[in-house]
Amino acid sequence: MIRGEPIRPGQELLEASVLDLVPTVLTLLGLPIPPDLDGRVLVEAFRPEFLEEHPVRYRSYPHHLLAADTRPLQSPEDEAIRQNLVSLGYLSQDNLSARNNLGILHLSHGRWEEAIEEFQKALEVNSDFLPARVNLGRAYLRQGDRDRAREELRRVIIANPRSKEAWDLLGNIAMGEGDLEVAEKYFLRGVAIDPNDTDIRNSLGLLYDRMGRWQEAVEQYRTVIEVDPDFEKGYNNLGILYQQRGRLEEARELFQRAVEADADFLGSYNNLGIVLQDLGDLPAAEEVFLRGLRRHPTHPVLLNSLGGVYYRRGALQEARQKFELALEIDPEYESAHNNLGAVLGKLGDRSGQIEQYRRAIEIRGDYTDARYNLALAYLEQGLMDKGFRELQELLRIDPGHLAALLTLANHRMAMGDLPEAETLLLQACDRHPEQPVPRNLLGRIYVRQGREGDARRSFEESLRLDSDQPRVQEELQSLPEAFRKPIAGDTEEGSRQ
Repeated sequence: MIRGEPIRPGQELLEASVLDLVPTVLTLLGLPIPPDLDGRVLVEAFRPEFLEEHPVRYRSYPHHLLAADTRPLQSPEDEAIRQNLVSLGYLSQDNLSARNNLGILHLSHGRWEEAIEEFQKALEVNSDFLPARVNLGRAYLRQGDRDRAREELRRVIIANPRSKEAWDLLGNIAMGEGDLEVAEKYFLRGVAIDPNDTDIRNSLGLLYDRMGRWQEAVEQYRTVIEVDPDFEKGYNNLGILYQQRGRLEEARELFQRAVEADADFLGSYNNLGIVLQDLGDLPAAEEVFLRGLRRHPTHPVLLNSLGGVYYRRGALQEARQKFELALEIDPEYESAHNNLGAVLGKLGDRSGQIEQYRRAIEIRGDYTDARYNLALAYLEQGLMDKGFRELQELLRIDPGHLAALLTLANHRMAMGDLPEAETLLLQACDRHPEQPVPRNLLGRIYVRQGREGDARRSFEESLRLDSDQPRVQEELQSLPEAFRKPIAGDTEEGSRQ
């Protein structure tokens, strides 16, 4: 029996099943329905005017990697929820759909092995049950086994070439492997099947952002939130694009919309708090991080970000406590190691500072911020050879790392190695044509070398980039006089990352 204001009175429901209960209730609540959920919406039970205002909406389970950190969280209520679903028959141990549903539950909480086992058991009962095979591919992808994921998804495509979920997952595999043109082809195949699928368009937006096709990425995310105004990842990813381009107020609004769309999407709390920090509103940033932690008190990313607020305020012991707590929860969290190193350095614990930076690099060898901080720590302690080696290794990993180029160039200038300093600064100018600082340092090298024309050109180029540089204007105006007296060495170091 089904009753209520949206329901047609006296409507007979033919061929209704207990499996129809969940999708029907989701529609009553105005929530989207995962397309691989068993059962159907009993649309014949609803009044036409209700369906006009609350159309049936579908959304697949998220499977793409976002820029925001959305690590799966364990909940103490998980087992109780599972037992309740078992008692209702949705997760019974001998039912094909139950195996798939239990696998989805494991998948949603990051339990890859358990999810794979349930999907495989479902396929043992019926190897043609494609929802379980799609989810098996999804689980392998989450686990990091792209080859096995690709194998399962290709089997899905052979059986059903119109499986948009399989095309989307195959596109994500190709994108993860750096084969961006193939990824685009797969995503477009999915869009051709369903132009309103928000997951595929979101994946396409991530791809276009990675390809440097910024405006096309914006268009995809805008389409996503037009189709589904409650799709939090569309707001979040669009916000990230604006944040990267310095459009912080627009980014703040989008991250706020993402939080409103899904109060449990912690990536948006983190991104919103970071933007508020960049806008200089530390109290508001702190409140956002605390709001997220009230929902999930043991989330290491939010603890790390809250520690960052305290570090900026100069509350070093509070910052240290948050970073250490984040590392108790996730000892492999490289950002928390890096931040803890910065705090220990401020507190005068030099050996602890270096230990934390080294640990961050051990976890992630290409972590340039930690390597730069380690180099500075060595240089500050007078361990020049070690510091230079770290800077050179950093530039091998990232030849355009501006702070490393400037720091190394300044030290070369101080040592009198002007040709090497010039080479580094020309590299910085080439990699960062919008930055005036490398041109300022080049101008000072040319002054010391007696190259008046080159010095003049460097200072003029710098002022074209930023006219509000009184010191550089003075240096340019005094060039003829400069060549009649020695020029002292200069140090204009890059800031700690």
